[in-house]
Amino acid sequence: MIATTSSRLRAAGIQTAEWLAKAKVDRVFVLDSLDGKGPGYVFRDAGVDVQRTTKSTVSALMEHTFPPSQPEV
Repeated sequence: MIATTSSRLRAAGIQTAEWLAKAKVDRVFVLDSLDGKGPGYVFRDAGVDVQRTTKSTVSALMEHTFPPSQPEV
């Protein structure tokens, strides 16, 4: 049996999720829903908080999630 590119990508997604869960990450941010997908099941079973975002870069995500603190007056 020859593995297709699509099946390899699915396996890679599950393997990446397993690696992150094993590293004990608390939260992951995703652009697309993981509902009904292997990585979503891996994260759910490991208790990883999965949050959807529209931010496509780490810097934009960080700025949105952790806005710069305002100086105290």
